[in-house]
Amino acid sequence: PRAWLVYEAIARENMLDPLPAEGFDPSQTVLLSIGTPGALAPGDGPGAVEVLRAGPNRMTMRVQMTAPGYLVLSEVWYPGWRATVNGVAADVLRANHALRAVAVPAGDAIVEFWFAPPLWRYGLVAWVVGVGLVVGVLGWRRGRRFDEQNR
Repeated sequence: PRAWLVYEAIARENMLDPLPAEGFDPSQTVLLSIGTPGALAPGDGPGAVEVLRAGPNRMTMRVQMTAPGYLVLSEVWYPGWRATVNGVAADVLRANHALRAVAVPAGDAIVEFWFAPPLWRYGLVAWVVGVGLVVGVLGWRRGRRFDEQNR
């Protein structure tokens, strides 16, 4: 599936270490990096995920959970992914080494993901500064020519 809910999280220092031999079900448990906020004790409960809108850089889902848990996406984790849960900023977690997850409280929630890489923002700032410099230099040169012609 594209997205699923889990109610158990295991914190691991090294995601590439061998998995537990018995009792590990990736459809019920998510592996998270050590120090991940909100790691959960084992729980249980049905839930539902409905994708409301999906695009290459944005996704919106309706989630129904009977207990706090995680929404796991079978999409690649990469720095720059942002999320909100019911309009409140949430950490996008690296799950199962390469996937994305977000902690979701019990009840109904709207979860939104979007991609906003930090380098894009730096590039935009550099572009604005560059355009400002070009406009400034052209204005300065034009003003100089105007002064020379009026002498």
